[in-house]
Amino acid sequence: MSDFSCGRAAKLLAEIHHEHKLSKKSLRHVKGLLQSIFTHAKRNDVLFGENPIKDAGYPRAAKAANKSHAYTVQEISTMLHTLTGTAKTAVALMYLAALRPGEARGLRWPDYDEDKRILNVQRSIWRKHESGPKTEGSVAPVPVAEALRVILAETQRTSQYILATPSGGPVDLHNLARRVIVPSLTRCKTCHETEAEHAKADHEFERDISLPKWRGFYACRRRIATALADLDSAIAAKSVLRHSNVATTTAHYVKSVDASAIRAMDKVSALFEPHTGRPI
Repeated sequence: MSDFSCGRAAKLLAEIHHEHKLSKKSLRHVKGLLQSIFTHAKRNDVLFGENPIKDAGYPRAAKAANKSHAYTVQEISTMLHTLTGTAKTAVALMYLAALRPGEARGLRWPDYDEDKRILNVQRSIWRKHESGPKTEGSVAPVPVAEALRVILAETQRTSQYILATPSGGPVDLHNLARRVIVPSLTRCKTCHETEAEHAKADHEFERDISLPKWRGFYACRRRIATALADLDSAIAAKSVLRHSNVATTTAHYVKSVDASAIRAMDKVSALFEPHTGRPI
């Protein structure tokens, strides 16, 4: 480790980029991790002198990350009207409760306090690994909007997990999107059949563009941040999303669910008809 130079660090970043085609944003995360490792080594007298990662540059070939997508309110309402069962609940949790995908997977029915209108986020599941949420500040209660309350009331409690498979385990969101959500949103403009059901139709398949294109679960969380800030305040958005610093949601961190957060979520909820998910 003591022989690791700044030049070698830059070369390592270039090799990682070449193999994995990472964006500059992702490479910054890699560099941050490496810098933390070498800082720890310095503090424990394993490394002496400057941190070799500090001044390491990024490869010129690394590009900025693609612009992330956020669903519109109309797209979300269309999805909530089109989808059913676990797929509908998953979208609702990640939009109306601003949960991260792993947090939604780890959510259990005992975490839901119907009387206080909150979801207590305590865990996250990535693949088959369960851990705490992304940050310490993410272990916090989340307000439940009226539209989400109605959807949760309609969700079958066949397992300890809110988003459960038929066998009772936490649902695989990748499979849910691939097998249920994408086919449900990819229908023929003429006959409204899914692409798989359209094989024997007497006309060509033309996608119904009134249905939103699926862009992943994180696009739900991105949109709710904007909606909350527009309808109420950035502080309310920060409280609901459980962010920990001013750069993330431009407001001071508030761990508890305050009145502004519940008020803001009710304003978002008011955009939808409770039982249909349609915009009002």
